[in-house]
Amino acid sequence: GSALLLLFVFLVIATHLELKTHGDDAWFQHVLDERSLGQFLVSRYNEWSGRILLEALLAGTIRYGMVWKLGIPACFIGSAWCIWRLALSRQMLPMSGTLLVTLLMLCIDHAVLIDGGWWVTGFYNYLLPVTMGLFAFTVLLHGPRGRLATMAGVLAAILCCQHEQSAVALLAAMMGLLLVRAGSGIGMRREAVFLAAGLASAAVLFAAPGNVQRVQATLRLFPEYRDLGLIEKLGTGLDCLNAHLHSPDNLSIVIVAALSLLATWKSPNRHWAKLPLCGALAVFIVNMLLMRAGLHDYPNYPGMSAHLGPANWSRSGIYVSFFLTICFYGVLLASALYRSTTWKAALVDVGVPLLSVALVMAVSLSPTIYMSGERILYIPNLLLVLHACLMLRD
Repeated sequence: GSALLLLFVFLVIATHLELKTHGDDAWFQHVLDERSLGQFLVSRYNEWSGRILLEALLAGTIRYGMVWKLGIPACFIGSAWCIWRLALSRQMLPMSGTLLVTLLMLCIDHAVLIDGGWWVTGFYNYLLPVTMGLFAFTVLLHGPRGRLATMAGVLAAILCCQHEQSAVALLAAMMGLLLVRAGSGIGMRREAVFLAAGLASAAVLFAAPGNVQRVQATLRLFPEYRDLGLIEKLGTGLDCLNAHLHSPDNLSIVIVAALSLLATWKSPNRHWAKLPLCGALAVFIVNMLLMRAGLHDYPNYPGMSAHLGPANWSRSGIYVSFFLTICFYGVLLASALYRSTTWKAALVDVGVPLLSVALVMAVSLSPTIYMSGERILYIPNLLLVLHACLMLRD
């Protein structure tokens, strides 16, 4: 039954995909009309982006519909399989576990799914590299130690680290794994190879001269960013988190909060903090559900479900909304720390949601924060799905 449902999801996704007739989809279809792939990649590396491997795949295959019509659902379900393998493989069978994770992923805000997965250019730049990162880490933790598996994992790590957020996430995860395994007597040669490959790929990505050119081009569209201080720049990241947290379509965050409440309540830890943490999570859940109900008489200040921008940071209701967002993520992290029984468990339980937030805040240090749209929330959302599955496991 689970296999048939997964096949159904695969077919539904595949049959509803199409190229946009404008923007990046349209542009990439014709980038090789008058130049070779090599010339295009050299130009992009010097003038726009260091994602040379991803853009080679994008430019070379976007005109072949079967590639992305099969690749998008395959990567989406493949990501779900990797999360099942990392978090739930001891509790659930492969098909049922992958189906559960797939359903959790489908609860992510629809705008984020469209921008980071269903949009063809977004697939090559977000869904594909994060799937490669999840696969590489799965091979590192649970895969066979043969030469073929190692080569596949290393290639996946290299491809993953051709995207900024994916690179930071995978490198942080691999460094955490090295920290956990240090002194355990376990040989870490393979981990070192994966890390070295990822670092080399990320170095090529971040060293691209085109990165500076892209920032300068973005500043011409968002000139006020130059005048923002560090706190105000971080505020743009908080703005994105705030709008996402209070989006009526963001069912996944309600599920994460509910699982956190349940896991904290059932924790054997008897510390006095249990009741305040559970009470705060319950309040957040009720607040989010009431906002999603669309009640006309419910105050709008507990949540602003739109990107507001520095120019609008003068209304008191916005600060109430921002404060609630900070409190929510603070309570989510505190409850994860409360449930952890060892420092190694805390590294995973707190590290995954913390990394989710950090990836968005890191983008706020670039003027592309608003230009990148909802897709910068795709990888952070997958990390929250992983966090939910880890809570289900425990």
